[in-house]
Amino acid sequence: MSAGDAAAVQGVALNLEALALSRAGDDQGADRCLDLAHAHLSEGRLVMMGDDERRRYLVQVEVNQAQLLALRGCLAQASVSMTNTLRWTRRHHEPSLSEVLSLTGYLLYRSDRPADAVTHLQEAEQLTAAQGTPSRLLITRKMLAASLAKTGADTAAAAVLARATSDPAGFLGTSEDKPCAC
Repeated sequence: MSAGDAAAVQGVALNLEALALSRAGDDQGADRCLDLAHAHLSEGRLVMMGDDERRRYLVQVEVNQAQLLALRGCLAQASVSMTNTLRWTRRHHEPSLSEVLSLTGYLLYRSDRPADAVTHLQEAEQLTAAQGTPSRLLITRKMLAASLAKTGADTAAAAVLARATSDPAGFLGTSEDKPCAC
């Protein structure tokens, strides 16, 4: 195993340790572990682990950092953190984009920026539907509907909730408006 692989594995372990420390109420220990996890996942040449996996773990560390900030009531800081993570994810790890967009949208909603949340959550809805993950899609749609309602777009919010009922898995997209080509 290369030094880079060893560092990456250690980064993954530190990420998990941070979650355990957070659950135990040790916020400083959790922060320290997440910072170390990020550093370890950012270093060295990989041999056994793929760069895609390392990038996924890096995104997860940043998501966990933002979630811990939000749990502490630091919503504005968590929102800024996720906005930065979103920029990085768009360039470096597109498979994580739907999750990052959803959390960014949620944090923007909670930070009383519903119009910004709508933009992120609409994109997250499309990506999550394409990934075929119904439970995440439902959560994203609920957040989108709440954000739309908070902006006064009640009709659009109702349409999102209707999609959640009529197409819970997101497989139809807009095909319900098209004639059958069978």
